[in-house]
Amino acid sequence: FCESQPFSLSGDKPGEGAARRGAKMVGRWASGCPLDLSPAHDNTVIAADPEQNNNFTFTNGEDLTRCPVTSHIRKTAPRISRELSPGRLSRYIIMRTGIPYGPEVHKLGGPPGPQDRGLLFTAYQSTLSTGFTFLQEAWACNAHFPFGRDLNGPSGDQQLIPENPADLTTGPGYDPIIGARSEPVLNAPNGRTRFVRGQDPNNLNGSITIAQDWIRPRGGEYFWVPSMDALKMIAEDEPMRSKEDA
Repeated sequence: FCESQPFSLSGDKPGEGAARRGAKMVGRWASGCPLDLSPAHDNTVIAADPEQNNNFTFTNGEDLTRCPVTSHIRKTAPRISRELSPGRLSRYIIMRTGIPYGPEVHKLGGPPGPQDRGLLFTAYQSTLSTGFTFLQEAWACNAHFPFGRDLNGPSGDQQLIPENPADLTTGPGYDPIIGARSEPVLNAPNGRTRFVRGQDPNNLNGSITIAQDWIRPRGGEYFWVPSMDALKMIAEDEPMRSKEDA
């Protein structure tokens, strides 16, 4: 997909346009370097520095020239930006990580084979209603989030626009990685073609169409994890006490 729709700049090396398209969809380069800190080219120095590679807030991208508002990491964690105030954002913070397995397709030097490959994803949150379930339904799969971003107007126009949830053709679009739409779309390969806008800072009206799902869930479970206090009591073999006992 990225090779067929590269985002190229003058002077690019072979494959860099495809890598940049992927970075705009994810919000990070393949190295892990965030677009918000290095929007034009990958920077492996930043990627390798834990003091830098997660130290950004999207505030430098209010003009949308750095990290698209529809990129995966911005859709699912807006940080401190116009989309959400710090007080509201704190309700939806989750701890998450992904563990990839199997050979990367682009390193095989040919078409993908039958090898198993994928991502083991885990997330910790205090409640599902403001955690993973909320982020998936209200943000990633909501074409109108982030709210108030007028990407249909002239380039650079970011005025508030009336919300019309019934209109599925307006708004920034879906999360290009994990986003999905439940409404069937005629003539789409899987009936759920989705759009993504705001990838090009010089053409905010422009959109790309994604006709396939990138993520295909193979299974999953929800687990209850005891609190730190409870784990400490278990480790020290202390008797568990109820609130009534206290």
